[in-house]
Amino acid sequence: IGQKRLLNALAATGHEVFAFAVMNRGDPPRTADPEDLIAAVDRAAPDVVLVGNIHGTNLPPDFIEKLAQRRPTALVLHDMWHLTGRCAYTGGCTKYLTGCDASCPTPEIYPPLAPKEIAGAWRGKYRAFAGPRRAVLLANSQWMADQAEAGLTARRESGELADTPYTVPTVRYGVELDVFAPADQGACRRALQLPENGFLVLASASGGDDPRKGLPLLVAALAKLSLPDVVLVCLGYLNDGLQTGNLNVRMLGYVGEPRQLAQAYAAADVFVGPSLEEAFGQVFTEAAACGTPSIGFPVGGIPEAVIDGVNGLV
Repeated sequence: IGQKRLLNALAATGHEVFAFAVMNRGDPPRTADPEDLIAAVDRAAPDVVLVGNIHGTNLPPDFIEKLAQRRPTALVLHDMWHLTGRCAYTGGCTKYLTGCDASCPTPEIYPPLAPKEIAGAWRGKYRAFAGPRRAVLLANSQWMADQAEAGLTARRESGELADTPYTVPTVRYGVELDVFAPADQGACRRALQLPENGFLVLASASGGDDPRKGLPLLVAALAKLSLPDVVLVCLGYLNDGLQTGNLNVRMLGYVGEPRQLAQAYAAADVFVGPSLEEAFGQVFTEAAACGTPSIGFPVGGIPEAVIDGVNGLV
C-alpha cells in the first residue's frame, strides 16, 4: 500500500510509472525469475527503479546489486529487511550492525530463512550499497533513517563500504483523501453491523500471534479496565489462544477494500496500534484522515505518525 501511494504520487506529478510484481501470489506463490525481471526492467528503460518490500520472494541476495549496476536504484525502507540477514524487525537484536549469521535468534519467524543462508544474505544485501553504482536508501520515517544510517556506518567503519558518510533521506506516504475521510459514525456502524451504542476501539489483528504487534497488551489493558460499554473491533482475526475473557470482541476479518476500511475507521471512537516496533504506521494517518484519533506506544516511527495531542496520544 505504501509503495502504491508513492507511485501514485509520482504519477500525479506527470512521471510515467511502470509497476512490476516480483511475486505471483497464486497457489503456490511463484517468484519471478531474477534475470527475466531485470530484463523486463531494461525493456521499460526507466530513469530510476524504486524497490519496495520483497520479503519472502526467494530472490537471490545479489539481485539488488545486479539491478543497481544496470539502473539507478532506490530501496524504500518500509521496514528493516533490506538491512538485516532475514528479519523485517530486529526485536532489539543488533547483529545487523556486526553481521547477521546462523546464530540469528529468530530464523523461523516471517520472513523465515535457513540459518546457514543468513550470513550470505546479509553480506549480499550490503554489497548493493558499495561501489560507484550502488543502490540508495529512502526511509519512511526518521527513526527508520537512523537505523539505516547506523547499519551503513558500521559497514563503512569495517572497511566494507566506501569511506564516505551515508545520509538516508525520508519520504512521506500520502493518503487518498477521496477515500479516507470523515463519515457519519452511525451509518458506518450500521453498514459494518457493529453496535451503534458503546465505545468502539478499533485495532489491527493479523492473527494476534505476532508479539511485535502487541495485541495481547491491548486485550489485557481493556480487560483490566473492565469498562462496561467497550467493544474491541478487530481488522483481521484474533489468535484462538488469546484469552479475551468477558471483553466484547467483534472481528471484521481481512478488509482489503479501501472504502470499507475507511468505514471501519470512521465507525470507531479510537484506533489503537499497540505495536512494539513500527517503522511508521500508515494506519495512524488513515485513521486521522477519517477523523478518528489514535493511541500508540512511543516506539519506532509511531511518534512521527501520531502527533501527541493533535491526532492522538503517544
